[in-house]
Amino acid sequence: MDGVTHYYSTLCNPYYSSFFTQRRKNHATVAGLLAFLAEPAAPGSVNGLHAAGETTKQKQLGDYVSILICDDAPQFHNRIEHRGLCWVHEERHFKKLQPEKLNQKLSADFDELFSRTTDYDELERRIALTLRKKRELLLVLDFPEAPLDNNEAERALREYVIKRKISNGTRTNDGTKLRETFLALLDTCHKNGVSFYDYLYDRISKSYKMPSLASLVASSAKVGTS
Repeated sequence: MDGVTHYYSTLCNPYYSSFFTQRRKNHATVAGLLAFLAEPAAPGSVNGLHAAGETTKQKQLGDYVSILICDDAPQFHNRIEHRGLCWVHEERHFKKLQPEKLNQKLSADFDELFSRTTDYDELERRIALTLRKKRELLLVLDFPEAPLDNNEAERALREYVIKRKISNGTRTNDGTKLRETFLALLDTCHKNGVSFYDYLYDRISKSYKMPSLASLVASSAKVGTS
């Protein structure tokens, strides 16, 4: 924004998306985003946030559990009791490994290949790091409704990133807030099967023939957990 690097974040679930632009991508930023969960959920409703987000799901006994589904960036650590990690992000670490760099060693070990296991230190380290994340990666075993990835957030941010590349960012705070608001409306309309154009026309013309997005989100969430 205004020629200064900023970071985009999203709080979202299958029913809505909200976008935020911050100067930093650190613990304080994440704490500010998670503060949106501080407000108690209305009876019978379900809030959900992916993160780049977190998700609040309703357990069978009616208890509300806050779950953060994210990548393993340090700013998300120790922010919430139940943190789930994205398997897609975890898989990318393994794809980055380049065994061709070990060609000489692998060639030398070729004769021994069928008699002993060839060590691959980088792979062993990667496996060890993943093992340490067992609780977060297997969070779905305790909460089957929790997603295995944070693709919801990644998809939500796609429009934001494309717009940024086209316009080279915003120049003012008002412009940033305007972009966040309209992209949030666009994605939330899409997720609820509502025409973005029709919804804007309905609100700008003050016809108010269409239900509010808030009521649609609440209705969709109720149906999704029934």
